[in-house]
Amino acid sequence: MLNLIALAPAHSRILRIFMSVKFTNTNLIQQDMKNKVEEALSSSITFLSNIINKIKDPIFVKDDQSRLLIVNDEFCQLFDLDRVDIIGKTLAENVAKEEQEHFLNVDKQVLADGQDNISEEFLTINDGPTLTISTRKSRYRDENGNKFLIGLIIDITERKKAELDLITAKEKAEESDRLKLAFLANMSHEIRTPLNAILGFSQLMKIKKFTDEQKDKYVDHIIQSGEQLLVLISDIIDVSMIDANQITINASACDINELIDDLHSQFSISSVNKEVVLQTKKGLSNNESVIETDSNRLIQILSNLLENARKFTTEGIIEFGYSLSNDTLRFYVKDTGPGIDPKEHKLIFGRFSQADQEHTFVSGTGLGLSIVKGLVKLLGGKIWIESEIGKGAIFYFTIPYQSVKEKETEASRQDVSTIDRKSDITILIAEDNAVNFLYFEEVFSNYGYTILHAWDGVEALELLKKHTNIDLILMDMEMPVMNGYEATRAIRKTDKSIPIIAQTANAMNNDKQKALEVGCNDYISKPIALENLLEVVNKYINQK
Repeated sequence: MLNLIALAPAHSRILRIFMSVKFTNTNLIQQDMKNKVEEALSSSITFLSNIINKIKDPIFVKDDQSRLLIVNDEFCQLFDLDRVDIIGKTLAENVAKEEQEHFLNVDKQVLADGQDNISEEFLTINDGPTLTISTRKSRYRDENGNKFLIGLIIDITERKKAELDLITAKEKAEESDRLKLAFLANMSHEIRTPLNAILGFSQLMKIKKFTDEQKDKYVDHIIQSGEQLLVLISDIIDVSMIDANQITINASACDINELIDDLHSQFSISSVNKEVVLQTKKGLSNNESVIETDSNRLIQILSNLLENARKFTTEGIIEFGYSLSNDTLRFYVKDTGPGIDPKEHKLIFGRFSQADQEHTFVSGTGLGLSIVKGLVKLLGGKIWIESEIGKGAIFYFTIPYQSVKEKETEASRQDVSTIDRKSDITILIAEDNAVNFLYFEEVFSNYGYTILHAWDGVEALELLKKHTNIDLILMDMEMPVMNGYEATRAIRKTDKSIPIIAQTANAMNNDKQKALEVGCNDYISKPIALENLLEVVNKYINQK
């Protein structure tokens, strides 16, 4: 009751009046007056209590020993405490030890100097969730000089979490922007470097006479640079397709021992550093090495990892292979390069990222390992790295082992040098790009074929009506007036047998499927390698 008096001067005045009256009347009158005063005081206390509990922020009153005297309903609800359990206590009994000292010291400071204090603090009550609260504490003195602490609390836990999330998001966005800028700068370098060779040697060959040997050498440089650009574009497309969940896995029989041998031969021949020895290790016999998987994606994964190892390994050994354990194939690529700090192991699988190799520049877009990670996941496996600075690196990845009992043999490809030279073959080329048509024309002129050219789908239909002896159509799928899809549909309404090969710069999986669905027999994507072009054309010509 004394504490309520301290907070309610009106109550105090009522009691002082009551105490100063000299009761000379009967005890009955005295008792009646006492009852009225107590009733008025009780009503006032109830009124005050209701007001305090209607306040939607937690409030409290403490004595000069930081013991709680009054708390409202919001206070009890915020900290999930019963009023009867905390009145008369400091609350330090319920708070984590590392938090006690702070709020008790603030209490002492406000009680001592009377200066209001607003502070943010963490409070964990009875091993519950840690709250972030903003507390305003003020000192109150009653007429007898007794000191009380009045406090108002605002729960800012969610606000602080939102602020922290915003800061984190901002930092991530800034880091993403930094990585993208670095990626664009690196991309510019990666594009301009092969373009420099392509344009440079092309211009030189136009204005200067060279020997046949020199020409062959420079043409090789142009081709290699063009292939570098194609790899770059393929990486960007793969990243986009992985993000869009558009890459499909085409599982078929794959001989992983043959695949390992082919990669060993490929990387041994193309190695620019003869100080590095390339080794392989196979975990299965040739009779057990045929599995069900997407061989193209498996080759892409291993090629990326081998190329990555080759970039950083100037001497020593690069070893790759696999082992079998519990129906899981574990592949690895091991190098004796400079190694990677464990702190950067997760970073290197991110987009546009490369491990920080001090004083070392290596080419690349920073997309390779990110693509590898996405492809491994699509194949049903996982990837990780073991590496330390100065101790080289080992990349591991797993895929399921699904054995194919009977080895499927693929018909050997015909050597393009033996492609049939038939003077009676007529090929219709629907192509709106003059340079691309010139390429096709030059290729087929060596074989005595008759070439017809349509600039769009409408011209292709007209030529097909005029020339009934057309044996094959190379159909560009993106043309003005009428595109290749519309033209192919129109052709298939009257002619179901003439071979139509889609040739397009659209290289997504769904582009191939779309072309086949409208009636194309086959599909080749630009840029079209000479060997691939002759192979697919010869396949249909030989059916004549």
